[in-house]
Amino acid sequence: MSGARTRALVVLHESGTISRSDLGSALGITRSTAAAIAAELCRAGYAEESGGRSGHVGRPSLTLRAQPTSIVVLSVDMRVDSCHALAYGFGGAHLAREVIDREMAGMSPDEAGATVARALEAVQSALPAQSRVAAISISVPGIVDAYTGFVSYAPHLGWRDVEWGAAVLTALGTPLPVSFGNDANLGALGEHLRGAGRGVEAMLYVSGGIGIGGGYVERGRVRMGGAGFAGEIGHMPIDPDGEPCPCAARGCWETLIGRDVIASRWNGDYDDLLEAARRGDEEALEVMNVTGHWLGLGLRGLIAITDPARVVLGGHLAPLLPLVVAQVHAECASLPQVRAGRVDIVAGALGQDAALIGGGEVQIMATIGSVSPI
Repeated sequence: MSGARTRALVVLHESGTISRSDLGSALGITRSTAAAIAAELCRAGYAEESGGRSGHVGRPSLTLRAQPTSIVVLSVDMRVDSCHALAYGFGGAHLAREVIDREMAGMSPDEAGATVARALEAVQSALPAQSRVAAISISVPGIVDAYTGFVSYAPHLGWRDVEWGAAVLTALGTPLPVSFGNDANLGALGEHLRGAGRGVEAMLYVSGGIGIGGGYVERGRVRMGGAGFAGEIGHMPIDPDGEPCPCAARGCWETLIGRDVIASRWNGDYDDLLEAARRGDEEALEVMNVTGHWLGLGLRGLIAITDPARVVLGGHLAPLLPLVVAQVHAECASLPQVRAGRVDIVAGALGQDAALIGGGEVQIMATIGSVSPI
């Protein structure tokens, strides 16, 4: 595919809907060339065209709308306590979804592979008949090789040096390309491309769940580190006298701000705690004070090191943020970039779908780069 046509697919995927004239402006091409490319995209099934927009001088520009089923990625997010799958379509559409509520921690690789295969089969069977499934993305709560699926370390699953990719591929039995990724890194990409991190060049993502993970996106790329282990921020040492961590250390950040840890400071579950704090319950507010202190303390170190323009909190930390924002800002106030107002700390926009969307985005962009000429 020519460079202009490939870039047109990227623009259409990112926007979902765009006029011919705006497509031409985005690509820096003439109106007639934009019209020719638009016609080719429609003929190939990537888009459909509808009547032009009003409010412009002269003939209204026709509008292109991405056809979601033209490129579909089956995206899986394997969590500690469940397995989620999403059929993610061209233009950012959510086409089908499946959730298997089953404890994944302690599963054998074969069991986990079979669970992932069932989730994928469910979403694929729910797709329209004309769907073009292009690839599969699988996120893992641990350090995983993007190509082989080899899991070096996933403490909450109880895995170390596990040939998991082979088990998954055997269970899937598919010729489709399959990629793997750390859940926090894919979540960071999801928020950067489709969520609260849009429009910033440097974004720190902190994912919350039973554990804590992180991803740092700079100029569109996730920083992986020398061996691909970057982002394991849940295992930063914060409190040397703290509780033991599944990683075998003591006082790691996730032993202080993990979802279940926060709930354990309260006499109910996590959602009940947040609701009580919103009502002004004194005991719940005291839990918020403690949690905000530890959250802010960790963020202060991360901001000092990475210098992000925006910090995005995902998972259970997103609904927590409004209740602890004062404590977080108080802990970070000494940093020069915070004093200068150069860092936003915001809740994620994608909720529990961040890693699913990030994985879908990775594979759709890879597919766009390899589709046949149109």
